Amino acid sequence: KHTIKNYEDKSDVEKWEHMAVQMPGDIGGPRKKEIKKILTQRARGKVLETMCGFNSYFDDSPNISEVIVLDYCRAMLERYVYPQRTRILYNLERVANGEKMDLFSDDEFQTIGCWGSNYLTNPKRVFSEFGRILSTSGKLLVLESTTEGYSDLIKRYFKPEDCAKFMQEAGFSPSIVILFGEKAQEA
Repeated sequence: KHTIKNYEDKSDVEKWEHMAVQMPGDIGGPRKKEIKKILTQRARGKVLETMCGFNSYFDDSPNISEVIVLDYCRAMLERYVYPQRTRILYNLERVANGEKMDLFSDDEFQTIGCWGSNYLTNPKRVFSEFGRILSTSGKLLVLESTTEGYSDLIKRYFKPEDCAKFMQEAGFSPSIVILFGEKAQEA
């Protein structure tokens, strides 16, 4: 027996699944290739790509030994464009609610990419857990847009200063890089 739900009545995961079927492309627009190149150049070693969706922001690179991807939507992981990469179905809201990511050990990654902290209810707690699984000299790369996203799933609108504050409270020393727009700069 099948039931039909209105979009508004669907869970966040069901909404993502709906989008995975509906979206012809991916967030990033015409600059996606340029963004991907910048992030790939900053990544090294073993990489964890969280909230990956179906289209990676990391190209293959000699500086990257392995990429493990994580998303909470099975449909996104099934459509993920690099089938050779390990894909893990996992909801970071579990960490936001206090759970430890026991599937990873301390200092396991040299780079972590997070593409959606504005969808998390407690980014500070998630960033703290990233700090545990990130090597001492590792990098946490957070990519957000102030103009794109799925408004019905966003927990807070993205402001670079707020994200930097969450990262700092989690023990990181963040720098803000604005890639595009009138104020493109590195701070």
